[in-house]
Amino acid sequence: MPIEGVTTITRLTPQQQNEFTQQHPSIQYQPLWLPVCPKDSEYSKRAVRGVIQDQAGKPISGAEVQCQFVSSPKGYFLRGIEPRSAVVADEHGRFQIYHPCRHVQKRNGTDRLPFISKFRFDPVISREIIPADSSYNLIVRAAHDLTYRPARVVHANSSETIVRLTRTTRIRKFQFNSINGQPIADNAQLSKITIRYLPPSANRLSLNEDEWIELDDRILMDASPVHPGYYWASYESESGETVSWNVPKIGKDSVEVVKFGSPPEVTFRGRVLDGTTGEPLAGVFIGGFIGHHADRDLADVTVDEWRAAEQLPSDPLPNAESLKPF
Repeated sequence: MPIEGVTTITRLTPQQQNEFTQQHPSIQYQPLWLPVCPKDSEYSKRAVRGVIQDQAGKPISGAEVQCQFVSSPKGYFLRGIEPRSAVVADEHGRFQIYHPCRHVQKRNGTDRLPFISKFRFDPVISREIIPADSSYNLIVRAAHDLTYRPARVVHANSSETIVRLTRTTRIRKFQFNSINGQPIADNAQLSKITIRYLPPSANRLSLNEDEWIELDDRILMDASPVHPGYYWASYESESGETVSWNVPKIGKDSVEVVKFGSPPEVTFRGRVLDGTTGEPLAGVFIGGFIGHHADRDLADVTVDEWRAAEQLPSDPLPNAESLKPF
């Protein structure tokens, strides 16, 4: 059960493994899930299939198709096992993938396909078949040729799809500035950066990771083809906090070096008035949250945290301990 596609496995003897590890010490190994479903099975009938082509209609052999999640006709949101399902298109650009989802939960004696988020998971693979007319959320990329622009495709498992990848040959270089404004040149630091892509046709700019396409980190190190669209770069600090740069939009005529820097400081000014009398109020504590980064909201601030914040001076230090809840 549940992935059908093309996979190549090279078997190495223990001696070959040791020699390869010594020659390539920087390569990180990950466990490989390889569930498959028989070609004529009911699972295969609920797979999504199609062909990947270039703009001229020629097949793109070796393109990778990754399924992030499946949405059923009744609105159930089905995430799969980790690592997420991925297959490779054959020499004709054709692919077929059945998304392995987690087991069915029973509620009130009936089977329910649960809503699964990345924060709640169960590694047991479900044997329930994905319903017909379910929509597969796919990311298509050609890792062997970075001139192809990656694409996000949503397609139902009731019909075949044709995915055409456009090409960009314009070479650009990314530059990431540290907090002190100096470019980051160390490859070890650059390798910790995650960069994501959103096509220029996106109707809104959201920092929801599921709406972005994570890009190959090779483009962080060297000049490479850079496609028009939005780019979101971030990394995880030593304290575990996610730090992001500004999100630039790159067009056909953008500069050769795309610079990522901290967004400019914003100062809010105003007055606090008594809602009944209109008289000014002194000594009022004013704070704020960055909505798309906060894991809490104002209702989660405890009484002790409020009291500590009220003791802050009028111009507190940015790293003051009492400011951490905000």
